[in-house]
Amino acid sequence: RVGGKVRLMRGSNQIGEATISELQLGKRNVQEVPAGTECGLKIKTRTKVLLEDELEVYWEEKKRVGIS
Repeated sequence: RVGGKVRLMRGSNQIGEATISELQLGKRNVQEVPAGTECGLKIKTRTKVLLEDELEVYWEEKKRVGIS
């Protein structure tokens, strides 16, 4: 999902964080991709990403809970 968060992992160490700015499914720009689907992505980060690095993608949701 565009706006999703990314942890940049090198081995077992977290080396940085990023945000997904673009997603492509085939040649189309999309807002969301189903889990397990191969896609292209563009991330915003200040960390240099190497070929061996792993990207852990997650989404944060904030929910307001009311007390009655």
